[in-house]
Amino acid sequence: MEKNDLMERLKFLGEVLRSIGGSMEGRKKMQKMIFLLQSCKILPNTYEFKWSYYGVYSDALAGDVQQGISFGLLSEEKKENHLYPTYQINLKEENWWGLKELPARKKDLITALFQAETPLLEVASSIVYFKKEGYSDARIKGLLDIYKKHLESYFDDAFELAEEFNCF
Repeated sequence: MEKNDLMERLKFLGEVLRSIGGSMEGRKKMQKMIFLLQSCKILPNTYEFKWSYYGVYSDALAGDVQQGISFGLLSEEKKENHLYPTYQINLKEENWWGLKELPARKKDLITALFQAETPLLEVASSIVYFKKEGYSDARIKGLLDIYKKHLESYFDDAFELAEEFNCF
C-alpha cells in the first residue's frame, strides 16, 4: 500500500467526518454509510466492499480507520450504552492539514444518511449491494428475508432510501 494513497483515503475519511460534526458512533454505521455514499455517486469509489455477516464490509476501510488512529488523526472511544459495545470514531481536527470543505450538496446528502438509523442503513446497503450483483427486486426481497429478517420493519423504508439517493 502506497503511503500517499493511504493519506488520500484518510483525508477522504476526515472530510466525511468533518462534514457530520467530527464524530460517528458505530463502525458498522461507517461501513454502511461509506458504501452507500460511493454507490450513490455522492463520493468517489475509494473502497472495495464485499458481503459479510453484517452485510457489506470493506477490510480496507476498517484498516484505514485503525491507521488513522495510529497516526493520531482519528480516535476511537468504546461506548457501553447498548446491548453490545459500540465505538465512536472521532476526528482529531487539530492533527489534520489540508482537509477540504465538501460542497454543500454533498454535505447535505452525507448528513441525511448520517441521521438515518443504523439498521436502516444496513438494509439499504444490502439492497444496493444485491442490486449491483444483478438481482431482481423480488429476489432481493427473498435475500433480505434470509439475511435481514430481524430488520424486516426497515425493508420498505430502505428501498425508498436507496431510490431517493439514486443508488441503482
